[in-house]
Amino acid sequence: MSYCDECDEPLDMLPFKCKRCGGSFCAKHRMPENHHCPGLQKGNVFVSGFKQSKKPRPKKKTHHYTHKKPNHHHTEHKEKKQPVDLKSKINRYWSKTKHWFRRRKGRGYLHYDKLAKSFLWLAAISIVILILYSNIAKINEIIIWFIPLGGALLLVTAYFWIKLFIRFIKNLSTWYKYQRNWLKYLVIAVIIVLLLLVYVNREPIITKGVEKIKEIKLSNILPLKISDEIPQDSPLSAENMKNLKTKVVESVDQAIDPDPISDKTKEIEQAILKYTNAERKKQGLSALSWDSKLADIAREHSLDMANNNFFSHDNLRGEDPTARAIRNGYNVHKELGGGWYSEGIAENIGKMPTGSITGGGYVANNADSIAKAHVDSWMDSPGHRANILEKDYTRLGVGIAFDGTYYVGTQNFY
Repeated sequence: MSYCDECDEPLDMLPFKCKRCGGSFCAKHRMPENHHCPGLQKGNVFVSGFKQSKKPRPKKKTHHYTHKKPNHHHTEHKEKKQPVDLKSKINRYWSKTKHWFRRRKGRGYLHYDKLAKSFLWLAAISIVILILYSNIAKINEIIIWFIPLGGALLLVTAYFWIKLFIRFIKNLSTWYKYQRNWLKYLVIAVIIVLLLLVYVNREPIITKGVEKIKEIKLSNILPLKISDEIPQDSPLSAENMKNLKTKVVESVDQAIDPDPISDKTKEIEQAILKYTNAERKKQGLSALSWDSKLADIAREHSLDMANNNFFSHDNLRGEDPTARAIRNGYNVHKELGGGWYSEGIAENIGKMPTGSITGGGYVANNADSIAKAHVDSWMDSPGHRANILEKDYTRLGVGIAFDGTYYVGTQNFY
């Protein structure tokens, strides 16, 4: 069934074809002036293709006369407006809504063929790229002069893939431009839903993407064959490099203490307690007392972050600070007086390296400097500062663990 290009109503009879614009119209809009035909020229709308005479037409003589109103008085009776039926109003709005949903710019079916062709070509080139990359090691055994065949073919197909992808995007935008309104907004809604799904699952998607990128071997893709055969007597031979690596690892192990929990980390914990109470004293607040049970809970979390390479208040099992405290048998209920009480513990976490820090000065590799740098960084953050200067807290536990680069710190307040 065909539709009128002006009102989008279905045509029960053969459509009227406009000779000027080529559109299909119903009986109501078949005249050029009724469907705003672009083929009409300025001037007389009923004349097309003929030049109008520039000779002015003679003016008609007009007779002026006056008409006297009768002296008698009369009253005008205005017709009362009939109330609009609710059903007809709903039907009118519904028909306008349907018309808006069906409205489109031009005839969209004219652009399907280009979109389909560009998509099929893009899919074909993508399959070729996958076949080449999965067998690139074998294809690279064929070397023309000094160029591996697999890497060269992969780069050429990638170039054509980029060109076809750009053409596909252009055809897709053209196709979208000439679709009906309901389809346009449906596409927008689908894109929003897909973006929300990607945002919700961003961590596994990013992790898998990074793993796939790491698996790519650039040596297979580069279209140049570089020999990796090094003479055995060379200082850069595999055996000599292996011995050099062993010596470097041994010297690094001697210079750095690999133990994440040591006397030094415990000394840092006590220094953090000292600097925390110093900040509270500046504000006229009471000093926090050391809580060894809280320190064990904090130290467990710092060690967990250092060993499993994450940085968050929630551990990898999803436990927040209060949940970890309850699991370790710590009483998180606290009476504040006046009928007020609190449930849970507060927490600050941080990572501090040694040496020159951008925007943070220089941190010496000793317990006092590391502890002061930790407290200073927490005091520069509004949320961490609020925990340190909270008047209702009376106890503090600190845990420090060293991951080889950073001193990972956790403060737990009660």
